Formats: sequence, C-alpha cells, structure tokens
Amino acid sequence: MSQKSQPCELIEKCNFFNSLQVDAVRRGWELWFCKNPAKFEQCERKKLRINGKTPANDMTPTGRFLHEYPDYE
Repeated sequence: MSQKSQPCELIEKCNFFNSLQVDAVRRGWELWFCKNPAKFEQCERKKLRINGKTPANDMTPTGRFLHEYPDYE
C-alpha cells in the first residue's frame, strides 16, 4: 500500500486559495504544488514566506498573478 504524502506545511496559511473563485482551479493548484512534495520548494509563495515576506493574495505558486492569466476572471 502506498503512503500518502503530507501537503506543504504552509497550505493552511496560504491566502492564495481564498482568492480563487473556482474550486476546480483551487484543487489543481493544490495538487500540482501544495500536495506534491517534488514541487514544494519551487513554490514562489513559499520562498517569499521563508524569507519573511508576505506574498500578495493573488500571486500564484509560479510567481505570476491571476490577472496575468487571460482566461481567469
């Protein structure tokens, strides 16, 4: 039986998910970055928090902002 990996330790404090209006989009980001240990350290939001800075609520884990995605409203 495979062991389920733990999500990123910052997921509960991440305000990015509060700014998302579509649950499917939220789940996609969570699965790709927050629940994927191979991606934890690539999260730009996490990098800022580790350095004592607070990322903007609409900054994605890739470092881009939601308004930069033309299909997101």
